[in-house]
This record gives sequence, C-alpha cells and structure tokens, in this order.
Amino acid sequence: MKPVDFTIYWEETPTVQICYDEKKQPQFTILNPSHLPVLLFGMNGKATPTAARLDKFFADRCFPSTRQNAKELLAIAGLTLYHPKLI
Repeated sequence: MKPVDFTIYWEETPTVQICYDEKKQPQFTILNPSHLPVLLFGMNGKATPTAARLDKFFADRCFPSTRQNAKELLAIAGLTLYHPKLI
C-alpha cells in the first residue's frame, strides 16, 4: 500500500507538499518558503528534508509517541512510516 500524499500548512497557508514515489520515499515540494517547518528544513531553511526528518516531524509535532495506544491508532490509519517504539 502506497503512503498517502499530504500537505503541511502554517495556519491556512500551504507550505510543503509531500508525495511518495514508487519506492515509497517522500518527495518534498516547497509551496511557500516563508514558513518552512524547522524540523524538516533546519533553522536556516536550507537543510535537505529526508524521510528521517519527516519521522521526527511527525513524532514531535503531529502525533507524540507518548500518546496512549499510539501504535494501534496509527495501524488503524494505515500509517507505517512512523514507529513510536523506535523514538
């Protein structure tokens, strides 16, 4: 199953679009460079985003690993990129 493509927003402004290639690797498209997520692009906005940085972004900003039943909830949603037990 291919991961779901999605867009990261800053308030109502779309900033980064993430699409997955045929190898299930994330590809990042900058939509608005003025509000790039630091965890993906670094403090200066010039770091290269990677799958590992995306995992950290999910873990830190979207779905904390300390949430009760995190593994089960993510499995229900079909998410396999982020593994709370590894963080």
